[in-house]
Amino acid sequence: MHTAFEKLPEEKREAIIAICIEEFANNGYENTSTDVITSRAGISKGILFHYFKSKKNLYLYIMNYVVSFITDRAMEEFEKNKTQDF
Repeated sequence: MHTAFEKLPEEKREAIIAICIEEFANNGYENTSTDVITSRAGISKGILFHYFKSKKNLYLYIMNYVVSFITDRAMEEFEKNKTQDF
């Protein structure tokens, strides 16, 4: 669904994701401005909507990214600390 966004260089993609996480975390969904996101990311509003179609889709993508990130890190820690002892 987000093929064009996924094709971006990793550094650019991660920068946009970090900005989105910060904006949504600080302002909530309703008060987050796509104008601020695009300005900070150095991309046009048109390209952001080309990638995600809507603010809602962007938010859902970011939420999925964060949940996956936290789950992956938790599982990595779990695997490191696995023990056979109660």
